[in-house]
Amino acid sequence: MDFMSETSSYKDQQAGILTLPPEVLELIISYLPYETVSNIRLVCRAFERACRHRLNQGFSRAERYVQSALKMFRAQLPRRESERREHPLSRRVEHLAAVETRLGLLSMTYRRYMDTDACCFIPGKVLDEVFQVVRYLKDARTVERSSFTVLQELRDISSMAMEHFEEHIVPGLKRCETRPRPLSLLSLFSGGASGGSDGDAGVGDAGWPGASLGNLLNSQRAASEARNKSINVVEHSVAKLNQQVSAQRSRSTAQAQILAELRQQMNEQAEKLAAQDLVIADLTTKLGRVEERLRVYTGEPAEDETAEGGSADSAGPADTKLRKRPARGAAAESAATASKRTKKA
Repeated sequence: MDFMSETSSYKDQQAGILTLPPEVLELIISYLPYETVSNIRLVCRAFERACRHRLNQGFSRAERYVQSALKMFRAQLPRRESERREHPLSRRVEHLAAVETRLGLLSMTYRRYMDTDACCFIPGKVLDEVFQVVRYLKDARTVERSSFTVLQELRDISSMAMEHFEEHIVPGLKRCETRPRPLSLLSLFSGGASGGSDGDAGVGDAGWPGASLGNLLNSQRAASEARNKSINVVEHSVAKLNQQVSAQRSRSTAQAQILAELRQQMNEQAEKLAAQDLVIADLTTKLGRVEERLRVYTGEPAEDETAEGGSADSAGPADTKLRKRPARGAAAESAATASKRTKKA
């Protein structure tokens, strides 16, 4: 009789916990560590829904917490790069950057399935370690230079979590994605698709009429939100591309204007060179005239005459003798006149 009463009281207590509103259940779970939350997901479907929401919120909260701490420490660093390396806060910034990188790897592994509500962020111990590391970096007076001792545990458990997820959980999720699940009114309002081989699952869904319909609506809502996010990302990228195209167009127009100005300058230079060529031609003609007048004034033979003289020089010796005779006669005459003058004197 006592055993039956204890069993009935235990069932009443269990039913009392599960009949709580989801907000109250999530508030109770929020006081637990994330590792414990990850473990009690297996209790029943009601607990799984509440714990899934709590773990997903915890991952987003961890990302914001790391980013805020990193922003706070970076604001306190000096602006000079040479002074930053020797600053005491540089070690904390390096460790927080490593934590942020680790969270980025975890996001690449889990975020796709979290957005589609296929699963949640399962490794709650990783979240506990992230918060513990960030609190240590914010509160500790001195921090070790090497990140191996500070982030060793976080790197180990996060790596093991990602490997386990990729090897054992992702194949099942992909099979569920490729195999559509048939819907029926019985599956929508019976509180579960399968008859409940798990006894706790049946007890957990007893207080939630139409739980499968709610799950379906939640999954559809999550899928639409993920689709909207992807659309927003595409629109944002398209806007960036449009901005880049407009910037390239403005640059091309500026380059075209510069080329037009250069062509105009080249045309002006060509006109100036043509004018200078005309001036040079005019000056050469004037110089030729001046040279010709100078030759006439000085009595120098012209180029044609010198050319003829050269041809005459090339003639025979008889011609040269004939040309030299008048020169000797003139010399004789001058000598005769000079002798006459001396006689008269």
